[in-house]
Amino acid sequence: MLHQVGGREKSEFNVSEEAFIRMADFLASSPVDRAENIAGCAPGSSLLTFDDVHEGVYRIAYPALRERNIPFTLFVSLSLLDRPGYITSTQLKEMAADPLATIGSHGMNHVRFRNLRDADYRRELSESKEALGRLLGQEPELFAFPYGSEYECGLTGKRRVRDYYRYGFGTVAMPVTAIAHDYFIPRINLTEQLIHSITDSK
Repeated sequence: MLHQVGGREKSEFNVSEEAFIRMADFLASSPVDRAENIAGCAPGSSLLTFDDVHEGVYRIAYPALRERNIPFTLFVSLSLLDRPGYITSTQLKEMAADPLATIGSHGMNHVRFRNLRDADYRRELSESKEALGRLLGQEPELFAFPYGSEYECGLTGKRRVRDYYRYGFGTVAMPVTAIAHDYFIPRINLTEQLIHSITDSK
C-alpha cells in the first residue's frame, strides 16, 4: 500500500520517486496479482494499491507501472478528487481505462469510520460506490477504509462492507497468509525505509 509518491514533505506516507522506481523494478521481476483476485493469488504474490489518490501517483507511479506492465489498484476518496495535490477526474478516467488498473472506493469523505452513525457509515459505502459508477461507467467491487486500523474502522461496523463490495481492505501491517475476513483484508504500508530494505535484500 502506498499513498504519496514524490511529494515534498517527509512522511511515512510519502516515498521518493527514486524509491518508487526501485520498488517498481523489484515488482517487475516478481509475481504481482490484482487485488480483485486476492482469494486465488499464488503464494508469494504481491498486490499493489494506492490510497486517496495523490497527483504523484499519476505523474510518477502510473508511467513506471505501465512501462513495466504491473497491475495496480487505486482506492479513490471522492472528496479529494480534483483538489490541489490530488488526481483529477480526467486523470482517473485515463487510468481507469488502462487494463492494468482496478478502481476501488475509499469513501465519499476521508473520515474515521468509528465516529459515524450507522446510517452515515452505510452512506459512505454506498454513495462512493454509486458516484464512482457514474463517473467511470462501472461500479467498484473493492473498498479500502481510510485510517484503516481495527479501531478506526469501528470494531463491529466493518462487516457492513459485505453489503456493498466484494472485498474490503484495512491498513493492518501484516502479510495475507489466509483471508480471515473478506471485509477487512490487511495491507502493509510501503515506507521509504521498507522499500529500500526489500529491494536491497534481493
